[in-house]
Amino acid sequence: MLELSSSNLFIVTADNKLRTAPLRDHVLPGITRDTVLKIASRAGITIEEADINKTQLLTAREVFVTATTKEIVPVRAVEDYCLSTVPGPFTLKLMLLLAEHLELSLGVTHPRRTLLDEMVHE
Repeated sequence: MLELSSSNLFIVTADNKLRTAPLRDHVLPGITRDTVLKIASRAGITIEEADINKTQLLTAREVFVTATTKEIVPVRAVEDYCLSTVPGPFTLKLMLLLAEHLELSLGVTHPRRTLLDEMVHE
């Protein structure tokens, strides 16, 4: 699995690594993908740019997609398999870090910032 039609796919592996397909084989070089990789790296999250096969997708701890218009979108189910916690802690942390990054870049308060802060600190 490389990507969706206008978004990039990420998984959190069983050993807590953030994985996304590398920029080859027609993978969309998304702006949000690039930003998420940078903020994840700064947060000390181990990143793997490697192909994601169906087994890895179905056994991932967390799955999310990124897109410029939607930022980070948690995936609730893959085929008939439902993920237990959505958004999971990694996805939620990245959602908050991205909101903070956008606030600093744009100089405005992110519309979901308060909600994300509350969710992270529950």
